[in-house]
Amino acid sequence: MEEIKYYTNVKLKANGSVMLRTRWNHKKNEVEMALGVFAEEKKWDFNKQCAKTNTTHLVNGHRTSSREINRKIVEYQDLIEEVFLEYGLHGKNDCPTNDEFRQALRFKLCPEEAEEANKAAEKSTAIMDVYDEYYKEKSHKWEKRTRYRYEQAITHALTCSPTITIDKMDKYFMINLVKWYIKNRFSNDTTNSRIDALKSILRWAVKNGYNVHPEALNTDTELLAPPKRVIFLKYEELIGFLNFRFPDNQQHLNKYRDMFCFMAFTGLRYSDMISLKKVDIHDDGCIELYTEKTDEHLLIPLTTEAQNIIARYISIGPDRKEVFPYTYNQKLNEYIKDAAKLAGINREVIETHYVGREKIETCTPLCDTLSCHDARRTFVCCSLSLNIPPTTVMKITGHEDYDSMKPYISVTDDSVKIEMMKWQSNPLKKQIITLLSDATQEQAEAILAILQGKS
Repeated sequence: MEEIKYYTNVKLKANGSVMLRTRWNHKKNEVEMALGVFAEEKKWDFNKQCAKTNTTHLVNGHRTSSREINRKIVEYQDLIEEVFLEYGLHGKNDCPTNDEFRQALRFKLCPEEAEEANKAAEKSTAIMDVYDEYYKEKSHKWEKRTRYRYEQAITHALTCSPTITIDKMDKYFMINLVKWYIKNRFSNDTTNSRIDALKSILRWAVKNGYNVHPEALNTDTELLAPPKRVIFLKYEELIGFLNFRFPDNQQHLNKYRDMFCFMAFTGLRYSDMISLKKVDIHDDGCIELYTEKTDEHLLIPLTTEAQNIIARYISIGPDRKEVFPYTYNQKLNEYIKDAAKLAGINREVIETHYVGREKIETCTPLCDTLSCHDARRTFVCCSLSLNIPPTTVMKITGHEDYDSMKPYISVTDDSVKIEMMKWQSNPLKKQIITLLSDATQEQAEAILAILQGKS
């Protein structure tokens, strides 16, 4: 048995939440989790990574003693040690993945959940066998979030009905599953998405000789799910963010802000931005690359702002092939939020979703929701608001069809305002204004009476 080397460190977030980060497999794997306790910064020992002895912490209404905080830290560290020890004792050749580690730790924290999961697995062998076959055939095309969606669909189906098998999934099961989602407060978007994923597995099962009730495939959730609101920076916000000067003690945020803005000026995804190489940059002010996600060839002219950003990084680390320093997507998203908050990007965004028939609206500052993908949305929306044709935008971003652009077109209110301003230049309106300016007081009052319908 080879011991798995791992590292843990505790950190205190700005909101007072105590976080524990675990890294292993030569630091290739990393999981960060909240311990459910809060601490005050002035009562925190950053060297020992724990709360100072005999202190009481009051954060956002949470009152916690230093003993409870430190006990929770030790408890998690002991459980983490158990996970890696057991993983090694079981003789597994590979280190656990992030998801396997999270699940093992969750089962350590809640043994009842582990027991229920084992019982469900024993009772649901048939459906899991089908999913395993489906996974082997389809998963090579999946992104991580796609795999998560299908795994959730299976997990939810088994949670709703632990004894369910493929051949027993009928109309009534699907109806009860929808009710289960609503009862457990899942949004209609999530419900529809997971039901569609489950139906995809069932359609595959039919093609592969399994007995599946046709009614299960034809049952509609009938749940209202309006399109999600597109989150993006307006042009003025983007330029302000680009030119914002961070305090001396927050200078590290410059590079994360620059990465976001570069994506916003080019329409690149995170995966393409972070893998952009210096050789991809042409002397004529364009970048040329094949996208990581779709392997599509893109040739993107760089704006002055994008060229200025590249100029700040291309000479750093002459031996480095990539333009930007590598940063994990999740970590970059955290820093983008921090940078946006300091820059005052706090315009409130209202998002609407439904749980069953219940309409729920949440109002959140833009800085709290901003992420890498919003940079790509920003590029599309700003381009459209600047009257760049959708076909040109699609050529740069790699969107395959016009339908994929409709959500962005519907939110570019600046371009709508520009079009509506044409009313202001109506020749007839100008003539009326000219006549009124030349009219006497008596004539002006007569014209006004006619317009108001009094004469």
